[in-house]
Amino acid sequence: MLEDNQGKGNMCLLYVNNYHFEMICLPYIRKCLKEKQKVKILTQENLENDVSKILTVMKLNNEEENEILNLDWKEKTELNIETLKDEGIIFVKGKENYIENLDKKLEKFKNIQIIDCYNLEDMNSNNIGIISKYTKILSTNGIEAISAN
Repeated sequence: MLEDNQGKGNMCLLYVNNYHFEMICLPYIRKCLKEKQKVKILTQENLENDVSKILTVMKLNNEEENEILNLDWKEKTELNIETLKDEGIIFVKGKENYIENLDKKLEKFKNIQIIDCYNLEDMNSNNIGIISKYTKILSTNGIEAISAN
């Protein structure tokens, strides 16, 4: 069981563009991979080119860079649940309905940490309602608790 897992879907990440998303998630992904945790990226858009560009400025060795590139940053419109393992970290990045649909499909897994990733520009006046579903946020400072205030 993962240390941070206190319930699925309890962590989110908020970003303003793809580069911002990657600058937040890549250090965390790197840490998880060093700890031998499985990481899966489920995204509505292809991020391969963006990730490749960001990795050129990060100070990684070839093995770390390849491990991150091999995570499959391509768009996933359909999810084959049978191919997923009940362990590790899953980033779910997309519009609100995409995230909700995938979270429902991932409900059966007990040993995963889901990080729902929202673009602030796509969020509407329901921002507080969306954020209130989460206990933690992944930011450039790492994982932080979301206060009830």
